[in-house]
Amino acid sequence: MTIKYILLFFLSIIGASDNSWEGTWYRNSLVDNAELVISAVTQDSFHFVLTAYSGAHTGVIEGNAVLKDNTAICILVSDDDREIHFKLTAHGIVVTTKNCEGYYGGAGVVFDGNFTSKLIPEEELADERLKNIIHDSFLIKKIKNKLSKSYTSFVYRLHVISHQKCLDNFNATVIEGCVAGMCDDMAAIVMFTPGKHFYIAWLEEDKIYYVSSDAKFKKKLPKTISEWKKQFEDVTLIIKY
Repeated sequence: MTIKYILLFFLSIIGASDNSWEGTWYRNSLVDNAELVISAVTQDSFHFVLTAYSGAHTGVIEGNAVLKDNTAICILVSDDDREIHFKLTAHGIVVTTKNCEGYYGGAGVVFDGNFTSKLIPEEELADERLKNIIHDSFLIKKIKNKLSKSYTSFVYRLHVISHQKCLDNFNATVIEGCVAGMCDDMAAIVMFTPGKHFYIAWLEEDKIYYVSSDAKFKKKLPKTISEWKKQFEDVTLIIKY
């Protein structure tokens, strides 16, 4: 009887180890997100579908991985030495690839990263993204309160960013952005003076929305944003104040 229970105990451990791979895993990012689905897990293999995004660009890798303990490997195209490696940790699954970028996905699409079973809400990801751009928690709070439901949409458009010169007669940091592969349809610009004011415009569904915390520019565009708008001809301007 004792031997039977010991055997069942070890079988349960093996089963738990196998099943711990199975499920849907997420690389949480506002725009460069990815999803890993693992199924058909056995003691020595599993099936996977890995889908990654970079703005409008996507990529998919599907195959079977050879499983050994807490690691797994899939040789995708042996002649070109394309590989994908998986490592199961206490925090999720770490994915690393070899020679896969540009072959299985569009421009900017990468499959590597840390994947977790928890899907983080987009608003939290937008907070994290904007903190890496503005580095001013006071301004971020003001922007978030002012934009309300449009907040995530605006930050989403700060995917591929560049710093620009301020054309106005006050000092401000100017950052332009757009979603990779959709720069003519999903773009944004933000001007800000640390700890003080922001000036924001973004292109959404053939309309440009503008909002500012500066009373002098609540009803008119700063010169810098006015020049940025010229690239979007015949687009309706909506000033929100």
